[in-house]
Amino acid sequence: AVSSIQRIAENTQFGSKKLLDGTSGTSAQVTDTANLGGITFGSSFGGTAIQNGTVAITVNNAATRAQAVGTVTYASTNATVATAGGGSTGAGGTIVLNGQSIQVSGSDTVQTLVDKINNSSGSTGVSANFSSANGSGVIVLTQQKYGGNSSVNEQESSSLVFGTAGTNVAGLNATVTVTATGLVGGVATSVVATFSGGRATTDSGLRVSDASGNSLLLTEQGNDTGVSNASVANVHAGALQFQIGANAGQSVSVSLGNIRTTNLGNTSISGQSLASIDVTTAAGAANALTITDEAISQVSKLRANIGAFQKNTLQATASALANGVENLSASNSQIADTNVATEVVSYTKNQIIAQAAQSVLAQANSAPNSVLSLLR
Repeated sequence: AVSSIQRIAENTQFGSKKLLDGTSGTSAQVTDTANLGGITFGSSFGGTAIQNGTVAITVNNAATRAQAVGTVTYASTNATVATAGGGSTGAGGTIVLNGQSIQVSGSDTVQTLVDKINNSSGSTGVSANFSSANGSGVIVLTQQKYGGNSSVNEQESSSLVFGTAGTNVAGLNATVTVTATGLVGGVATSVVATFSGGRATTDSGLRVSDASGNSLLLTEQGNDTGVSNASVANVHAGALQFQIGANAGQSVSVSLGNIRTTNLGNTSISGQSLASIDVTTAAGAANALTITDEAISQVSKLRANIGAFQKNTLQATASALANGVENLSASNSQIADTNVATEVVSYTKNQIIAQAAQSVLAQANSAPNSVLSLLR
């Protein structure tokens, strides 16, 4: 399936014009892989038509993982759950972590509890570790993903990690100032836009995007407020031109984008795309689902843009031109073509007038002859 997508992207063309390989639309390539894990740009940026040039970023706020520090203390990882909070009668219980239930007994050690939480991290997205200080320690829960869409939501039936009150903590999303080149007043100009993480409900806080759908994926190294005006990518802005009028300059353009597999799903997992998915491991399969979901979203957006351009621009223009042709033909017909009904009526009228005139003339000619006949 991936090879078929690549073949379609490389071979779809109209005449000699390639349509889906990026030459007929906007494509962007990462140049700083240390700070940027992926980039997807369309034809619009900051309310302008994007132009060829570099992309620079300044990280204003770094994304964070949700982290919750437990309040129930234990002497060490070897202590039993029964000794929670310095007691000795704890009977264990159930922890519900991001919807996943984890059962422990009073005889289980703290390390066993930590291990059970970590063994469920594939479904909860949360890992645990034991942090000790001043002769006692607590369990710390950390979300593996960045941003406000990934949280640590914990409830428990007895005092195990946070007490029966539980906890609910979310991470923070990154915000980034992005500078690229746009067309302002017909001149290529540096344009600035703010990208925010976590815009979609499934987005990582490291995946920052704008209102136009352009997106960047920060790496963990790039997720740092020390990154300032760093050049991270290059943009090539191409488009298809359509002549929609009879005069020069009466044209429109549309960007078809780049659907090579290396450009699909490339801002969900750092350094990966649809071309690199691997389902031979559990982690790879999970990543493949995330990448595929983003690729489907990108293709759906491209189809929507093409459909809107076809309906609102090409079909509307064709309809207006067809109306113009019809009106011009009607005007020409009004000028050049004979109105048969009107002309027949006029011809009949003129015939009647001519016949009446002939009759009157005949009567006038016969009057002198009548007078002469009386004189004979």
